[in-house]
Amino acid sequence: YTSVNGDGYSATAPTPSTASAGTTSYWVAQADAGGCESVRSQIDVIVNTAPTVSFSITSPVCGNSDGVVDAVVSGGTGPYQYAWNNANTTSSVTGLVGSPADTVIVTVTDANSCVSLEDTALVNCVTAIVEKNAGTGISVYPNPSNGQFQLIIGNGQLVTGSEQVSIYNMLGDKVYSTIITNHTSNLNLNVPGGIYFLQVKSENGIIVQKLTIDK
Repeated sequence: YTSVNGDGYSATAPTPSTASAGTTSYWVAQADAGGCESVRSQIDVIVNTAPTVSFSITSPVCGNSDGVVDAVVSGGTGPYQYAWNNANTTSSVTGLVGSPADTVIVTVTDANSCVSLEDTALVNCVTAIVEKNAGTGISVYPNPSNGQFQLIIGNGQLVTGSEQVSIYNMLGDKVYSTIITNHTSNLNLNVPGGIYFLQVKSENGIIVQKLTIDK
């Protein structure tokens, strides 16, 4: 039966759907030759949520072996067991080179023996961005910041009437660009938290300052 008091029954055991997590209840009874039925007993079929995996990747600097991939698990029931394609069984893989690209694959099994889909991360190395002449002609306050900060250009450095300000992420992608004409400018950088590099460029040269955005 599909209800405790309802009519209509099946003489064969049902096959519950596992398409979605949740609990499905059935009731079973035994009848004799005269049609007299026993008290119905409830059977609950519980489909647990399978774990899902996302990755937190720290790209290695080209020439180094400092890349890290962390498996971030949601859903399921802890504790979790990890199985990586390099035989690692912890929640992260370290020592990645990224040149050529490292391919890491993980499956996660939770305490209920539910297994995640196989997830793959591709890790490439990045070229290091060298911070040069930082603090010799510009100052940034506050740093770290939430993305809103003040840029001050002083000491006669680069001052030619206008300066090109560009901000790059750790991959070398430009995420912000503007022209400033004042020694003091308020900037608002709408980007995820992380490490960035502010470059001030004019006819007199280039200065680079590291930024830390906390969000």
